[in-house]
Amino acid sequence: MIAARIRLRTLTAAAVALVPLTAVAPSTVADSPAAQSGLPSAPRVLPELSLGLHDGLAQRTARTGLSDASLLLDKGVYRPLPEVPGALQTTYVRNNNRGQIVGTYVVSDDDTVRLGGFVRSGRSLTRIDVPGALATLPLGINDRGQVVGGYVEPDAPVDPATGEAPVHGFIWNKGRIRTFDVRGSISTAPYEINNRGQIVGNFADARGVQHGFLLSKGRLTTIDHPDATDDPTLTGTRVVGINDRGQLVGSYGNDRGTIRAWAWKHGRFTTIHPRFGLQSEASQINDRGRIVGRYVDPRLRSFLLERGRYTRIDVPRRCDTAVLSINDRGQILIATAGTTDGTTCPPAQSRARS
Repeated sequence: MIAARIRLRTLTAAAVALVPLTAVAPSTVADSPAAQSGLPSAPRVLPELSLGLHDGLAQRTARTGLSDASLLLDKGVYRPLPEVPGALQTTYVRNNNRGQIVGTYVVSDDDTVRLGGFVRSGRSLTRIDVPGALATLPLGINDRGQVVGGYVEPDAPVDPATGEAPVHGFIWNKGRIRTFDVRGSISTAPYEINNRGQIVGNFADARGVQHGFLLSKGRLTTIDHPDATDDPTLTGTRVVGINDRGQLVGSYGNDRGTIRAWAWKHGRFTTIHPRFGLQSEASQINDRGRIVGRYVDPRLRSFLLERGRYTRIDVPRRCDTAVLSINDRGQILIATAGTTDGTTCPPAQSRARS
């Protein structure tokens, strides 16, 4: 389930939250086997919820034709989603009400590892690639088929301390791509576009501090949670979801590094935090007001919040579960980690500071 930068880590696809979606095991840039390949992962999420490619997953490619990481939960049934043909890994990120789903895939061409994007509609798959980009990461799609996301340029500077490179925003509409950046920012990551054409996402200012934004009819509004830190080394304010009623969801980090999910309705922030959760992030809010997200307990788990009631979502026989989106039909898109028998789970997260 993502901030306005990209980390050079393991072979990963976008998500969460978005979404980098297959293991909770933390790794450093230096330790990453793919760091030397120059492949960006998905834009940075909170360190406690960061997901990378689990060991050995890339070797289990499209033998079954189904993604090892992505599932659609529909009426109580978990359904694996198809692989992109020839991909090392396929990860689905966001679904709309028409059954279209956007995601990312990893390929290797002439020893060059690249991250591409796609939108799937039934059996039809359309690839989305910003011309000349090293990585294209679709993150949101509305019912009109408009897609927003981020991309990384091949010559993007990499911060030696964090291993992160800037990401820029794009809008894809019927095969045409328009790129954009928040003015004065060093990085811009759009996350979601609703059916009114409103776009939300994150950007990093000149100091590297994270802020949320809402772009509506050409006007950009900066969004900052009142308790969010202004420390550029920590997570600030993130906005990852907007429904057609203009309600928002996101998360913020404080000066102690504690992460909390929030919802914004009627001009007010409301904290979202399941009981016993150490850290929490929201993923999306649908037009019925249902909110999905993730939390650490100490493994990565997910929740559905409806009318004040939390329901835990855990995929059977999987180590970690990251819910990425929910449409108005109640179909939930999920990324998972670990083997089907649960015997190769990565280490659980340590307790976060409160």
